[in-house]
Amino acid sequence: MTNDVKIRIGAIHILESLPPGNLRTGERLRDELEPLGQVSTPQIAVHFWREPTRAAFLGRLQHIAAAVRFSGLAPVVHLETHGTPEGLELASGEAVTWSDLKAPLTTINVTCRLNLLVLLGACNGAGLLEVIQ
Repeated sequence: MTNDVKIRIGAIHILESLPPGNLRTGERLRDELEPLGQVSTPQIAVHFWREPTRAAFLGRLQHIAAAVRFSGLAPVVHLETHGTPEGLELASGEAVTWSDLKAPLTTINVTCRLNLLVLLGACNGAGLLEVIQ
């Protein structure tokens, strides 16, 4: 018996929000993944955004949701920030709480039929699990 169910990753979205002087780890990740995405069949787009403020960061998640609605393909969303027990600390010093992430990530996940993969390059990232369960 064969299983025809496939998950196709439409894009990798890397959101970096790190203060000046920090290693640009999100940018470095993009530099590593982009060539792999280009030689994949089908190709996988790798998008990188540096979003320093809370408004820009949450707006970018809305942009990703719109892109998923358009493509119909599941994304990988990688968040590269500092983390606290309460949530993410952005380059601007503003906070995005774990609760703040629930609605936009849920929207993306529902849009891609529950195939969203979220990766956190942040301390205390396990706090997100408590909010979305």
